[in-house]
Amino acid sequence: GVLAVHLVQVTYLFVPVIAAYACLQLAQNARHYSARQWGKLLAGCVLAVLVSLLVALPQLLATLALLLQSNRAELPLSAADVASLSPDVLWTLLLPNALHGLYGSFSGASASGMEAFLYIGAVPALLLLLGFVPLWRVSGQRALLIFLLALLAVSLFYMLGTHTPFYAWLYDWLPGIKQFRRPSDAAYVFNLALALLVGLAASQVDVQRPQVARWLLVAAALWLVLASASMWVPGERWRVESLLAALTAVLAPEVFMSQGHVITTLLDARLPAVVCATIYYFKKRGILGTIVVGMAVYLPLHIGLGW
Repeated sequence: GVLAVHLVQVTYLFVPVIAAYACLQLAQNARHYSARQWGKLLAGCVLAVLVSLLVALPQLLATLALLLQSNRAELPLSAADVASLSPDVLWTLLLPNALHGLYGSFSGASASGMEAFLYIGAVPALLLLLGFVPLWRVSGQRALLIFLLALLAVSLFYMLGTHTPFYAWLYDWLPGIKQFRRPSDAAYVFNLALALLVGLAASQVDVQRPQVARWLLVAAALWLVLASASMWVPGERWRVESLLAALTAVLAPEVFMSQGHVITTLLDARLPAVVCATIYYFKKRGILGTIVVGMAVYLPLHIGLGW
């Protein structure tokens, strides 16, 4: 009810998503309920709907009254052209600066570089790739997985707006669409579905196994190197410091962990080396100098003092 008070397209999209998820859960657990439990459950659902209507109805009625008096009660389909994301935004799922939305001149066909940014990170994407097949094999999760994949697909076609026939079909047949002109708002639903898929897939990846964690970090580092390369723009300085993300992905476990456990002593040559290298970087902003300073501190302490 509180959600429905905010009569924006995000609410319009999320309310049916929540209702569909509730129906999925009811269908999945139907065989576990007795007739008495079903009665209580349905009574609770009816009560919840009534309370939601009591909360939202004043705002809904007031808005409806204004729409009846408005000379723009319905927007033409062409009004959604500007806020329809173009298919090229999907490249940002792989590389954050694929359309130069972070650095350089935005080259996407969409109106806004901010809305055309779908990047979720190298590690989450790799966890999704690693855990998807094992997740599919878990029969108890398969219905939810299918639901999230369907939600991902529907929200994708919706946010592409007038670039596909799907939105035009919804415009003709689904009540309420004609009152909105921002198909890109469906990216919120897309991101939610993607985040839930990543979380479920990650639960099937055993990151406690050293070889899995090592492969994950190395692959993430290579991914981040490609992301850094996409920060190069002809005629402008390459943001070489973006390579620090890749270096951090590989080196952080080597700095703060030993044999799979977090180090518990300060007498470790890696710690002062990292501190000195970090101070140098923030003062001089040089990658090569940062590496040289770190090694200059690390090697005497490690070889000379045995830290």
